[in-house]
Amino acid sequence: TFGFPNIFIGVVGFPLMIAAAVSLLAVGGRMPTWYYAGLQAGVTFALGFIIWLWYAAVYSIGVLCPYCMIVWAAVIPMFVVVTARNIIHGVIPASAGLRRIAADWWWVAIVVAYVLVFASEAQTPVLGVGVQDRLFHCFNGHRGVEVLCCTGAERVPGQAHGRIGVQQQAPDRCAVFDDDRG
Repeated sequence: TFGFPNIFIGVVGFPLMIAAAVSLLAVGGRMPTWYYAGLQAGVTFALGFIIWLWYAAVYSIGVLCPYCMIVWAAVIPMFVVVTARNIIHGVIPASAGLRRIAADWWWVAIVVAYVLVFASEAQTPVLGVGVQDRLFHCFNGHRGVEVLCCTGAERVPGQAHGRIGVQQQAPDRCAVFDDDRG
């Protein structure tokens, strides 16, 4: 995407979020407005980036990456919670009604986002099989599957008995291959 594997953005971004959380805990949440504005900018970038990655996975590539789905599951609540906090405390200017909604209903936004993401993925293959067959094919040991998680990994031959291998065709494309060799 940017000349390096996408995973490096998470390798840097998630420790920064952990450092921000630890620093907020250390000072009891009393940080200047610019700190929260920077935090908002970071989680907004992260949300925009995962939306782009989600769109690419679901509509362009047609294969879901388990690592990517874990990142989506982490970034969505980070964005919602930071945004709700910033609305409630005036970092993001908002009316009293919107502040009340942010304070009382932030968790609903997380649930709705998860439902929308899951609904969009319902017909997209993960590890080369449909939703109804995912667990069966991946864990019952009847066939091996190879999948690329868009991390820049090299090919690891898949084998029978449910082992998962990885193959990279190009830095911006994912591929899934059945491996019935044994």
